Amino acid sequence: MIAKFEQKKFLNSAHCSAHKYKNLNNLPHWHMEHELICVRNGVLELTLNQQTFTLSSGMFAFIKGEEIHCFKGTPDSIADIIQWDADYFKAVVGKKNLLEPLLRQTSLTEKNYQELSAELKGNAEYGNFIADCIAGRLLAEIFRQEETVLTNTKKKISQKYKDLFGWINATYTDVTFEDAAAYLCLSKPYFSKLFQQLAGMTFTQYLNTLKVTAATEKLTEGKMSVTEISSACGFGTIRNFNRVFKELTGYSPKQLPKDYIFIHSLRHPVSVSFDPTLDPTERLE
Repeated sequence: MIAKFEQKKFLNSAHCSAHKYKNLNNLPHWHMEHELICVRNGVLELTLNQQTFTLSSGMFAFIKGEEIHCFKGTPDSIADIIQWDADYFKAVVGKKNLLEPLLRQTSLTEKNYQELSAELKGNAEYGNFIADCIAGRLLAEIFRQEETVLTNTKKKISQKYKDLFGWINATYTDVTFEDAAAYLCLSKPYFSKLFQQLAGMTFTQYLNTLKVTAATEKLTEGKMSVTEISSACGFGTIRNFNRVFKELTGYSPKQLPKDYIFIHSLRHPVSVSFDPTLDPTERLE
């Protein structure tokens, strides 16, 4: 599935948030906020851009805003997540970024987290300001302790990835695997591995999902024949169209219910927000 944009909403006027999760599992996504993850129990697998990190109890990771990522926790895993909005982050650390996502040390303790959480969720006067101070000091201490670099002005892989999917979504009827690999100037074997790691499916699966999404929309509109839809959506033959369509929807094109909605739609623009959290996840606070 394409990594989608998750739009955050902080409480009141605070520039940060703090939440605790059990068995955190979610889909590839990105957001403008910067994020600190602390694993308190169990194991949390973090996929960040094209790399996978295994975080065990007591480990910390920092995710920069706009980086594509997802989590896969064990059933007993518990993780604290603190986020800062982009403007506040820039006000504290300027143009610096951490050299590595895994942190060597951090001053965040369970007590610190509880203090931050209490200020954010309480009704005490100046609570949001105090929360920002706690979170801001933590952010400053992290960047003082860890190795940093100036923000790279080159286009990030996450942005290239978003650009790639925007291009595929616009040209899905004609685009090929070779075209997509060339778009990122990557070898076909490397592109294949990278695409599957970031998107969670192969290039062919993604392309077929796009085509079937468009086909279901046209079928429910009822303005075109099955043959016309097959051609318009980029399927080479009717036979291939029927096979792929039934594989993904469970129906043949002619048997599709009129009120059917294809739940694997991938064509939402990145500006549309969604919740990437999967069912096993339990938000503790």
